[in-house]
Amino acid sequence: MPFSIHPEKVKACGDMFAASAVKLDGAASDIDSIAGELDPSFAMLKPILTSCANEVKNHSKKLEEFDSSLKQIVEQYLGTEEAIREKIMKHKLEAHGHSVEQEPESEEGNQTGNAPGGNGSGTDTPSGDKPDWYDNTMQMDGDSPQEKWMSHELQKYGWTQEKVDALYDACRAIYDTYGIEMDPRMMMAIIVAEANGSFNTSSTNKAADGQNGYEANYALDVMKANDLMFGKVLGYILYHDKFDEACKNSDNLSNEGGFCDYANWYTPIVDLDDGVVRNGVYAGANDWGNAVEKYYEKMTHPGAAQEYTEYLKSIDPSVVKDIAPDISIPDVEFSEEMDGQDCGGHRNDTWTIGVEGRSY
Repeated sequence: MPFSIHPEKVKACGDMFAASAVKLDGAASDIDSIAGELDPSFAMLKPILTSCANEVKNHSKKLEEFDSSLKQIVEQYLGTEEAIREKIMKHKLEAHGHSVEQEPESEEGNQTGNAPGGNGSGTDTPSGDKPDWYDNTMQMDGDSPQEKWMSHELQKYGWTQEKVDALYDACRAIYDTYGIEMDPRMMMAIIVAEANGSFNTSSTNKAADGQNGYEANYALDVMKANDLMFGKVLGYILYHDKFDEACKNSDNLSNEGGFCDYANWYTPIVDLDDGVVRNGVYAGANDWGNAVEKYYEKMTHPGAAQEYTEYLKSIDPSVVKDIAPDISIPDVEFSEEMDGQDCGGHRNDTWTIGVEGRSY
């Protein structure tokens, strides 16, 4: 096991050593005083006691030196830890085309609106608020109606609190890096909609409808799902006007668009890893987005899906271009087509909105 230093414990030990040194110093003075008051008949003991007092003083001095060394170690450790954090963040930013020397944008250019739940924003607001989910990880043994519902559903598929925690950590990492929300509760809604405990990201283990299937490696599953959904998030920020307008103008759809439908259907995905904008679905089933929306609101509150949609629409497209400056952003058009499928991959005479001229 690699050696590690816990700063708080080290500090506590240092404080204890310092206090001990003070006590020993006092004890040495007491011994010296007692030696001076001894009857002359015991004068032979005085040199011995004085020697003992000097030894105690020496130990006291060594403890003080050790305490000072410990404090230096703690300071060096904390400085190294901060340097490592900065290096990781710098690597993440440079990996996606950011300049680490770039000054932050003005509030007007970087404000991204209120997030679902009412007390957060896509980027830190002037008051430093974070999304409501950021510091409130849902608990499998929680008492709220939302947590009880989540636990009941996810336990069917073998989910544990550790998986929930890991998902929240992954979504926090996206928020910390890009300042845009990927709500972990929506990601858990996807798990319920997929109905097998996986985000179904495996390209080798295909599902019944021919789409990607069950991924047994949870860490890999979360990474792929977050990459895909974040790509859909960035795509919706860029193209929501045209997409929602196409939905509203359709004579064959009852819904008016929104992020869950965009994520569901054949729409642009900003792929940061490959450095392109590509087109694709999250799920072939045409009503998958409706299911995700319903389950998301079970874990939040009625209307939360629309709030999340409005939050994404409030983010200026320039934010995406800043995140991916080297990616060419194509001009696309959307149209309706009767290409909807059921969960088995069979056409079911339903309509979707997607990139015009699509063929898949």
